Amino acid sequence: MKDLIKEDLDFVPDILLIDGMNLTKRYHHALSVLSDDHGVPMGAPYGIFKYILEWRKKVRRIKIYVLWEGKMSYRKVMYPEYKNRNRKQGNDELFNESIKVLKEGLRLLGVTQVTGSTVEADDLAGYFVSQFCTKNILLSSNDKDWFQYLTTDKIRIQSDLKTIKSKEGVEKELGFPPWRIVIYKSLTGDSSDNVRG
Repeated sequence: MKDLIKEDLDFVPDILLIDGMNLTKRYHHALSVLSDDHGVPMGAPYGIFKYILEWRKKVRRIKIYVLWEGKMSYRKVMYPEYKNRNRKQGNDELFNESIKVLKEGLRLLGVTQVTGSTVEADDLAGYFVSQFCTKNILLSSNDKDWFQYLTTDKIRIQSDLKTIKSKEGVEKELGFPPWRIVIYKSLTGDSSDNVRG
């Protein structure tokens, strides 16, 4: 597990909050050569199961939550162009089959999966951070929106799957406090969400 942790070897999380779709897409593309006998992509299930099992091996009592976005985000209702980039996954049907395998595997591993019907993983992360404020929390997402939750020394983020970053580390990287990422993105826009500044 040491290869996954570069900045903060002393941080031991009680809670791991995983951005489900974010991590799924990252492993899906990074391990695109993996598939089952029916051609269903297995990169995402393999990568996420490996990631979770490595954390369980390192921290025996860690509580893991995989957060999924709902089918109809309230953001999409308010702003129809939100995330409307017309990007294709490739074969959507096979990608969806891969997600089914992943979700069933997570269930069998006893991992708690949370979906909000009208909210995104970002919103769920904010809720859980507020609920578990006395615990050490590790956020797993490369979505910069998650930086806003780095409000105390008890919270870290693993945004590239190799480095665990603290509030101070992210502030040094950004040049401003992480909680101001919302203001920054409001001014500059967010191309990944198809939102102009």
